[in-house]
Amino acid sequence: MDLLFISLEQVCIAIGAGSAFIFTSFFILSLKNHIIKPHEYVMLKSLSLFSLVSAFLGLICFIINTSFYLESAVDFKIGLVSAKLIIFSLAFLSEMTLRKIHLPTLMRHQKAYFHLSNTMLFHQDPLVATATFSLVSWVFIIFLSALDFRGISSHISLNFVEVIVSYIIISYTLSKLAIYFKEKTL
Repeated sequence: MDLLFISLEQVCIAIGAGSAFIFTSFFILSLKNHIIKPHEYVMLKSLSLFSLVSAFLGLICFIINTSFYLESAVDFKIGLVSAKLIIFSLAFLSEMTLRKIHLPTLMRHQKAYFHLSNTMLFHQDPLVATATFSLVSWVFIIFLSALDFRGISSHISLNFVEVIVSYIIISYTLSKLAIYFKEKTL
């Protein structure tokens, strides 16, 4: 039974991370053109839905799998499990923010001005930061899953504080860099 939930979790991570990466690349290309075409909007909504559903199902599968593992594990690493649970939850929240707040705001602005005008520049920063935060979350989920899946966590001594502090520092730094490069390139 636990093999089923491990497999489902890995599939959800693969689909969620892949669709988040493609969503971000489509989004950046749309911002560069200053217009989101109807087929791009449909694709962005679909990719956002895939990421959101994958994050939710992956989180559920992870919780169920952890409860099975908790019953039988002698060397259960609660710090890594807690860090992965928090990062999974944050990935879900960032995907929901992208889908329910940022994407509709972008489309309302485009309908009002017929393109993404310079007044949209102020909303792009949180949107770029949220997309970067989402990508960093998925990369950390993949990393923590690889540690669990391969059994490497017994050889690498990471604890909760190290994982969360590195996650916060990397997320903040990459978000600031993404905003800086957006202002230079767009």
